[in-house]
This record gives sequence, C-alpha cells and structure tokens, in this order.
Amino acid sequence: MSNLRKQILSKTLPPVGPPSASRKAAAEQARKAASSTRNYTPVEWNTYFDEKRHLTIDQNTFCVYSRNTTDPSVPVLFFLHGGGFSGLSWAVLSKAVTDLVRCQCIAVDLRAHGETRTTDETDLSIDVLTNDVSRILHHLYSEESKPPIFLIGHSMGKRI
Repeated sequence: MSNLRKQILSKTLPPVGPPSASRKAAAEQARKAASSTRNYTPVEWNTYFDEKRHLTIDQNTFCVYSRNTTDPSVPVLFFLHGGGFSGLSWAVLSKAVTDLVRCQCIAVDLRAHGETRTTDETDLSIDVLTNDVSRILHHLYSEESKPPIFLIGHSMGKRI
C-alpha cells in the first residue's frame, strides 16, 4: 500500500488496535445506561383497542377485541391470529389501520388461546375453528345489517 493511501485511510478510519481504558469504560457505561432504561412492562389491551368483550355462545366464552366500532356502516377487518398467539397479536396493526382509513377492526382469541374458554380446548380442527368464527360473526352482526367483512389470518388463522 502506498504512503498516500495509508495517509488517506488513517484520516477516515477509526484507530486500529484494542480500545483504550477510557473508551472501554465509556462503552461499558453506555451499555449499562441502555439496559437500565429498557421497560418490559406489558402494555394493556386498551392502548390499542377500544373495547374488550367476552361473548358467551353456547357454553363457550370468546374474548373479542375491537376498535372503531362506532360506525356500523364501515367495513370490518376481522383478524384471526396464529397458533400459540392471541387476538392481541393484531393490536398495533389495528390501531395503525384505523388511524389511516375508516374501518372497524376486530380480533378474537381463538379456541384454546388467550382469554377464550371453551368446552373442548383440545379440538383445534379447521371445522371446529371455522364454526367458532362463524358463530362469533353471527353473534356480532345480523344478516340485515352486516357491513362488508374481510377475514385476515396469520398462520393457523389463515387456514380458517
């Protein structure tokens, strides 16, 4: 490497070699400060949703979260979560979407997930889950006054 190239690189690159004691101490202090400011307190459901209801249908109780349901004429985005998750998986998206467009967002805790309690928590067959979603929708909306409903699912939820 030429001397000219070494001079140019020495002015643009950080110093080479092990960090000095003062830089090490500053880096350690910054790491401690960053880790002490992290907050892992769970965020409550009402940060993102307006309402949380427990719908009892037959002998099953389904937890349903909703946002922007004051205008029944706007479309409904009905969210179905993936296996091992809950309706709260859709919290941030629900808030973001309703801040951008006029719509309602509804997210349900499916059978054996979240706060939903059913008579058979072990049967997660597509037929049973589909029946659950159908009953929830019929409970929420009558045939005469139902708005356009869009089902949006992730993983297990998309199979319903």
